[in-house]
Amino acid sequence: RGHRDGAGKWIKANGSAYNGGWKEDLYNGYGTYTSTDGFMYRGRYRLGKRHGQGECIFPTGDQYMGEWANDVMEGAGIYRFKNGDIFEGFFKDGKRHGPGGYQWACNHKLDIVVYERNVRADVVGVRYAKNRKKARKIMGVRKGDKISLSEAEDITRAICGGKHFCELLIELRKRQDREIKANMGVKWKNEGCPY
Repeated sequence: RGHRDGAGKWIKANGSAYNGGWKEDLYNGYGTYTSTDGFMYRGRYRLGKRHGQGECIFPTGDQYMGEWANDVMEGAGIYRFKNGDIFEGFFKDGKRHGPGGYQWACNHKLDIVVYERNVRADVVGVRYAKNRKKARKIMGVRKGDKISLSEAEDITRAICGGKHFCELLIELRKRQDREIKANMGVKWKNEGCPY
């Protein structure tokens, strides 16, 4: 009996299915995997593991679009929670890790923060109001004093490696190999920024 190689579709007895590339009996190249619990992954595989660009819908209703390595979220990506909250930034070992923006669905405020292994780091960040014309300092999840937009920009640049948040968004989105779906990513909509 030979190995699956090339392109093809496989439907398992439990109803889950894979349609895409194969190499030595492993998912490889571009493919789509779906399961009966609502899980769906569409994107690149390397020797049976999600690797490269891909998008995923989890059984919880959460969604992720971005980079993968060795079957976990790794690199630049957008994570949209079922409740509508959005994190756009960096991931490591399947967790939010590094600088990014967290937009709250309930009030559209935007936090520019740093994560360490899915937990907000205890460093100074910024929370922008919905209209992005007011800001306050935050420390991890603790709310601080109101600050000027100039001070907010300084903190944001410190978090984003010297870049304006819009520049970070542009960098993150250039790493995506396809258009960001409407309402998937963080909204900045500030002077000179297309997002």
